[in-house]
Amino acid sequence: MIAQTWRPAPLLRAGYIGVGTLLGALASGGLVAGVRTPDTLPWSFVVAVMFGAGAFGFWLAATRSAITASDDGVTVRGLLSTTQIPWDDVARCVPGYAGIAIVQRDGSVVNASAVQKSNYSRAAGRRTRADEVAEQLETRARLAAP
Repeated sequence: MIAQTWRPAPLLRAGYIGVGTLLGALASGGLVAGVRTPDTLPWSFVVAVMFGAGAFGFWLAATRSAITASDDGVTVRGLLSTTQIPWDDVARCVPGYAGIAIVQRDGSVVNASAVQKSNYSRAAGRRTRADEVAEQLETRARLAAP
């Protein structure tokens, strides 16, 4: 089968990049303020580090988060980690607000945050992209099962 990758929706990715850019600008502003007013430099540095870390996190969320289905299994890329799950370990996939929960046969759960279902869609019973991705992952797991 052909490998398929799902990432956050384009509008969400644009939002992540926008917020990350804003936080990056605030971090730069904190450093500039600290340099212009030396007596506030320690606090300006703390503010710059905090905003800079936030910017880095949002940029990572926009560029790194992904779910990839290949012949070997499903690969979940999060902000700081990558998890490979063989198809025979996938028991079911449940879409939710925090992402698609991939429940493994041993009961452990890997959360794939790249594709999420809003609480409103869940309450309204609306079918979303997260439902389709979860269904495709379960279908591929069933087809790969011995």
